[in-house]
Amino acid sequence: MALCSASPAAAASADEPLGRLNWGVAQSAGSLQALVDHEPESEVAASTSKVLKVAEDSLSEPLLVIPEFQTEGILFTDPRYKQSVAASRQLTDVYSWAMCARVGNGLLQGKCRAKAVEAVNAWVGTYKPTGNPINEAHLIPLLQAIDLARPLLDDAQSAAAMKWLAGIVQTNDAYYAKIPDSSANKINNHATWGFSLRAIEAAVLGDPDQIASSRDLLAQHLQRNIRADGSTYDFVERDALHYHQYDLQPLVQVLEYVPGAIDAGGEALILKALELMQPYVTGSAQHVEFVGSKVRFDAERRNAGDPTFATAPWQLKDGAFTLLMARAYFPTIRPWTQAVVEGSYTPRVRQLAALYAAP
Repeated sequence: MALCSASPAAAASADEPLGRLNWGVAQSAGSLQALVDHEPESEVAASTSKVLKVAEDSLSEPLLVIPEFQTEGILFTDPRYKQSVAASRQLTDVYSWAMCARVGNGLLQGKCRAKAVEAVNAWVGTYKPTGNPINEAHLIPLLQAIDLARPLLDDAQSAAAMKWLAGIVQTNDAYYAKIPDSSANKINNHATWGFSLRAIEAAVLGDPDQIASSRDLLAQHLQRNIRADGSTYDFVERDALHYHQYDLQPLVQVLEYVPGAIDAGGEALILKALELMQPYVTGSAQHVEFVGSKVRFDAERRNAGDPTFATAPWQLKDGAFTLLMARAYFPTIRPWTQAVVEGSYTPRVRQLAALYAAP
């Protein structure tokens, strides 16, 4: 864990794009500021204002930066798991500081700039990537924060952040290369998250070659992972919609954050997998989770009291984020996913859903 001090932050033009990732309807910091200032009742403006409030309220919090996330294969009662979750939760604050640094106003914007730069530098200087995609899935809000904050970094800080991101891609590739071809991790959610993270990282880097190779990897993977009936490998292996939607969660984000990183064939498979959930979302069918799971650790987590892995009917809230984000990209699922719109979400998630125009 590291507590780090801030360095002076640079300014960024309001006309500059928010980042290299796709930020939906926010074409620039200035356009998003204008929405907040002049159309405060719009969903984009209202959700952005809540993100700015999170930023303001958390500015005095000390940074919680860890050298490695440790959640995969670890019980939720383990101190390593708890510390990782705590650090992961604060990354939503880091996202808020970076957003505030780009679209906030006055003194608050200046304070957010300093805090965002401090946080990015701290994570880049402390976190050592392992390539484990389940652990490093926690990094997505940080990747978005780096994308937002990049214009605020000085040359040395920017170079360090981009070198760190390139190192994550390399570590990701090395990790996957070592997995035996016979391992389920070659085709299950491990690979889904690994290739999805790779695409997002490549986009923040602004590396078209890595984006193209990520597109190829995702295209090949989706043909292995999602079957013709829409069932994912994980749904069959774990007998759980929890893992089915978890497999789709990074893919939906890639569709929105990195346009073009998933080809038309992959999009069709993702839609088919989403449609498999329809009867369970509408309540016309019920799925009792993990009854036939082939993975022993699922039983270990259930026996340890982790409610996520209980042998109980699947609940819509477990897939709400995935479906909420998917609504923006796949209009045909909106009629039967309306129930997720009013769910309880963090301001960051609300803002992302609004930016990608999910009604």
